[in-house]
Amino acid sequence: MEKGEMGENATGRLTTYYVAECMEFNRYGEYREDIHSAEEAVKIYQSIPSERLNAGKGIGLHVEEEDGIPLEFSLVYNGELDVDLLRDIYDQNQYPEVFIAARELSAYLPETKVIDTKGLLTEKTLEATVFADEMIKLEKNLDPDFYHTFYPKEAEHKEAIIWKALCQDGKEEYSRWLGSKIFEQKSELKEQADKQPTLVMALADHICGAIQRAQRKQNIEYPLEAEVRSLYADEYAKGVAMVDAMNTYLGGALPRSEAVALALHLVNAGFSGGDLSATYTMTGIIQQMIAVIEGAYGITLAQDSVNVARFITHLRYLFVRIHQHEQLDDEPQPIIESIKTSYPKACQCARQLAVVVKMRLGSDLTEAEIAYLALHVARVTNGVNRQDD
Repeated sequence: MEKGEMGENATGRLTTYYVAECMEFNRYGEYREDIHSAEEAVKIYQSIPSERLNAGKGIGLHVEEEDGIPLEFSLVYNGELDVDLLRDIYDQNQYPEVFIAARELSAYLPETKVIDTKGLLTEKTLEATVFADEMIKLEKNLDPDFYHTFYPKEAEHKEAIIWKALCQDGKEEYSRWLGSKIFEQKSELKEQADKQPTLVMALADHICGAIQRAQRKQNIEYPLEAEVRSLYADEYAKGVAMVDAMNTYLGGALPRSEAVALALHLVNAGFSGGDLSATYTMTGIIQQMIAVIEGAYGITLAQDSVNVARFITHLRYLFVRIHQHEQLDDEPQPIIESIKTSYPKACQCARQLAVVVKMRLGSDLTEAEIAYLALHVARVTNGVNRQDD
């Protein structure tokens, strides 16, 4: 469909222009209807001498409803296109074709006074058009067969996306849906997505915001990037994979730093809360506990080592048990005593770590939890040379 051409649109309604020499009384003077393009309507409009009747010529739109009766929308009247009035009277979501037509007419009638205090037809349109192009490209890549089956007229589909995008709620809803599709495409995350739909929404919400920041050329440097890379290597790798998947469809718009936030959302999935506060706290505590171990033993731990990775995994499950009030507390006393006897220094260090947990989370660790912490401390420090050796 050519630019400015109307007809059956994305809403399924037949839409045509009309031109009247007298907009107040349409049949008084010259009147033309069933006009299928803004360009043709403007040519007819400009051919009518304004001084002939001095009756206020103009251009309007007919939108046919389900009952076959067309609704009439006055657009250009007395040399003005009042978008503010249209917005106040008509719902953009219910009648997007009215605003599409207004935009087309404003392009063909540069001399017409456009009253658009919210910038609906101007400053936001370019951003929305770019957004629509990106979303269509993404949709095609996600499921080409579905796209071509349900959206055979791409121009009309693009117009529908543009007007959803110009309505902020619609834009967020659309981005959120696309974000969830990207997430579900990653096979290694599909099972997690099925079990945790709230995680899908959290990631999709973040991706929505990331797309909008990218469009505004805003880049966020996440302060925890180094910690996330070392403490949550698996989740960070998945975050990178998701950013790369998005950038395949968005032309590299998202910075790699967004992988940090996505990784934190994946880590946060182990907690029942919806926000990231527990994950930020946990990350800080893990760093503090590693520092306590390094200080107690006079060593520097390699955070990319297998033993440190196992220790961090143990801590993550420990924090989940604390969060869910399900600490280990039924281990046989002889096992706990055996750990104390075999690893006295590690047990002493583990009690220091328990103090950190108490200070940061307000929870006392059980003797069983402290004993298992000691085992991991012993493992993570085994064979590591002291700094002064």
